[in-house]
Amino acid sequence: MVFDNIIIGNSMFDIIVLCFFSLLIIISVIDYMNPVVKEGATGSCDLDKDPTYLAKVNAASIKAIKDDIGEVKKMKEDIDILTKLVGNNSKNIKKMGETLQEKSSELTGGFDPDSGDELPSVSGM
Repeated sequence: MVFDNIIIGNSMFDIIVLCFFSLLIIISVIDYMNPVVKEGATGSCDLDKDPTYLAKVNAASIKAIKDDIGEVKKMKEDIDILTKLVGNNSKNIKKMGETLQEKSSELTGGFDPDSGDELPSVSGM
C-alpha cells in the first residue's frame, strides 16, 4: 500500500509537470503566431502630428535660415567693398589714360591724325 501511494503521487506529479510544460508550449506558439508589440518601435508612427517633433523641425529650419541670412549679409558687405575697389580702379585707369595722352601729345607735338595735316618733320639734327 505504501508503494501504491508513491506511484499515484508520482503519476500525479508527472501529470502536473506535463500540463505545465504543455501550457508553456501552447503560450509560445500563440505568441509566435500573434506577437504583441509593446514599445511601438516597429509600428507606424505619425510624426507629422507630433507637436514636439514639429517644434524641433521648425527650430532647425529657423536656425538654417538665420545662418543663410548671416551669409547673405557677409556677401553684401563683400560686394560693397568690391564695388568701391572697382570704382577706385576705374578712376585710376582713367587718370592713367589721361596722363598717357598728355605725355604722347608732348612727344608728338600735339599732332591730331584725324585733322588731315601732314606729320611734322624732325628738325635740329
